Amino acid sequence: ENVHRLPHPYNTQEEAKAAAKSKLDELNRGDASLNMTLLGNADITAEGRITISKLRNDVNGDYIVKSATHSLSSDAVFSTSIQAYVEKG
Repeated sequence: ENVHRLPHPYNTQEEAKAAAKSKLDELNRGDASLNMTLLGNADITAEGRITISKLRNDVNGDYIVKSATHSLSSDAVFSTSIQAYVEKG
């Protein structure tokens, strides 16, 4: 069996359960991940969902956004950098 031990004790049973659920969710995320920068889109936010299409077959699909960083360059170009992963089905 796969066993994962959390590194430190928790003050309450509720905290321990929340930490265990968070770790399980993290471990259940897929191995496939995506890091990219694209034309700015303020609608893309962490924990949001995106669909990639018209790239490569091994990249196209649905992703959950882990983080999104929006920036405006000195020459007024708006861009969004994302880190995303595929959720295990």
